[in-house]
Amino acid sequence: MISPESLSGTKAREIIKSLDAGAVPTHGFEKFSAGREQWLRSVATDLDDCSSEESSCGRFRVVNGRNGDGKTHLLHMIRALALTKGYPVAYVTVSADLPLHRWDQVYGEIARKVQTPAGRVGVRDIFTPGDPDPAIADAFREKALRVRSIPRIQPDFANALLRYATAQTSGVDPEQELFALVAWLEGYAAGNLKPLGINSKIDRTNGANIVSSLLASMRHFGFPGLLVIVDEVESTMSFPKRQREESYQTLRLIVDGTTAPSHGVFVASTTPSMYSDSDKGLPSYPALWSRLKPDGLGRHIDYDATIIDLTRTPLHQADYETIGRAIVAIYAIAKDAEISQPVLGPYVERLAQEAAHGNLTLTFSATRVFVKAIVNLLNAYSSLGVVPDDFESSRSAFAQADSDLSD
Repeated sequence: MISPESLSGTKAREIIKSLDAGAVPTHGFEKFSAGREQWLRSVATDLDDCSSEESSCGRFRVVNGRNGDGKTHLLHMIRALALTKGYPVAYVTVSADLPLHRWDQVYGEIARKVQTPAGRVGVRDIFTPGDPDPAIADAFREKALRVRSIPRIQPDFANALLRYATAQTSGVDPEQELFALVAWLEGYAAGNLKPLGINSKIDRTNGANIVSSLLASMRHFGFPGLLVIVDEVESTMSFPKRQREESYQTLRLIVDGTTAPSHGVFVASTTPSMYSDSDKGLPSYPALWSRLKPDGLGRHIDYDATIIDLTRTPLHQADYETIGRAIVAIYAIAKDAEISQPVLGPYVERLAQEAAHGNLTLTFSATRVFVKAIVNLLNAYSSLGVVPDDFESSRSAFAQADSDLSD
């Protein structure tokens, strides 16, 4: 049960609005999470291992599930978990504007969006000269002066980071030069930086090396590593064949550890169609398919496997009931009203049973429709003071919620 002291009315209302729209809220998602504990424990082990001095390789995981199975919810949980362990986290979404085969664009998105546990966002704020992130403030300048000694660091990246972090400029226009340096570090076009010892731009030929250099620098300055979350990888299937194959090559390099060096954790999300489509999905690229092909569909679930397969670990009725009761509690905070758990409890239980065992034919996943049905129930109860007859049939309530999401 959620106490009013743990969540403000404003935050609660934002959560309910997101759930009502069928979206995952940007905060508070941990307050109605259930049934994914074993997967999270496995990822926690990955993070602990990769932060160790003994770590010699990175970790790559794939969260696979249908739309509405809870992929994004789990990705947010993984992000929050990593932040509690001190990791900076970059969350990027694959699209036509950010294709995986363009490492320069992927790097830029990572460098601009990476967030630390202290709330600093982007390379410019994390390595600000004179005011770096609190987690790396100790001996910051000393470490900055030694970035060139990081093994296999890309030379131009090392020069740019050293000069930016220590505010070393040529003296002609220091402010403008620092602006240009950090623009280069965040993947923007920055003009001629040869006077500052930077002879190349970040492009698709060196982008992967630049990503590795950023990761190594995070570790050098004192962070445990770097978590990169790559969402909606299934968008790759809509790319032209050449771009699709180049994107799959990018994933293969990450899986093999070529671009996921020690202390780096990469988590990607996929949908089942990527595994079943032999023309555009993973089977169309044998070098990657051989590494990501599911190990079989036996009864045993390997929670340490590369693929976090949500299709094989559906939520149970008890999980749905936990989620439903949590949403009721959040709704009460959002509306600053008494919401009777005893009155609504039987309806939540029936909806949970339907979600877990109903064998429903829905446009969206049972989980997404269940959440929408719970919000519909609460909206009706809040407005009328009683539960309308429409909710006597949980199957009808699901059909209405599915239709609402479609609209």
